[in-house]
Amino acid sequence: MKCSLILLMAFTLFLSCGHEVSEVNGSAFEVLPTTTYNKLQQKYSSLESFEYGTARVKNNNGWGVINTKGKEVIKPEYDTIYPLIHNYRVTEKSSKYGLINIFGKVTIPCKYDEFSTYMDNGYFPFKLHDKWGFVSEIDDILVQFIYDSIALIEDSVFVAKLNGFEGLFDYTGKTLVEPQYDRILYRIFSDGNVSFAKKGDNYAIINSKNELVSKCEYSDLAIPHGEYLTISSYNYDRF
Repeated sequence: MKCSLILLMAFTLFLSCGHEVSEVNGSAFEVLPTTTYNKLQQKYSSLESFEYGTARVKNNNGWGVINTKGKEVIKPEYDTIYPLIHNYRVTEKSSKYGLINIFGKVTIPCKYDEFSTYMDNGYFPFKLHDKWGFVSEIDDILVQFIYDSIALIEDSVFVAKLNGFEGLFDYTGKTLVEPQYDRILYRIFSDGNVSFAKKGDNYAIINSKNELVSKCEYSDLAIPHGEYLTISSYNYDRF
């Protein structure tokens, strides 16, 4: 009970300090007072739309972020600031990448070599020294930088290439399907939870529990318009 009260007080203090997420969205012309908008138009070469209370701006020094009062919360010093995704923006400076949160606070400095699309699960994929891994929003390593490539699937698993071959992993780094396949085709059909592992011209089956349940023995697959299965007689329910 005491612990819950402390957490509630901390959350209330957090909101009272002006850190609540703003619902303000729309063009700068719609959001800002006319006089403020006119001044900012003269100050910045680019004035982007507001996304939950903040907007990207650009001048001769680079990209920054302003709030609904027209004040800079991130100075325009970045080569690129990407649009808001799941309350974060990826930043780029001198070909290195980092992260800022929805309030305009730098949570990860520009130190990584590359970034990839991330989901709303607290795992951010970055590349460091030619290998991919995952970090938290405060730059703690969550999954080691060991992968040649990463393809995000959903908030519980990801496909990655290790030593030249693809496998299936969860977000603790646990291997679900060994990386020994040319491709992992993860749940490519909207009407089923079965996945496939491809090696050469043949396919193995991965069931809905992300378990490999066959050898690479099926070849009756066609991929004319994206990957889809032509084995109509196979009973997926058995998995």
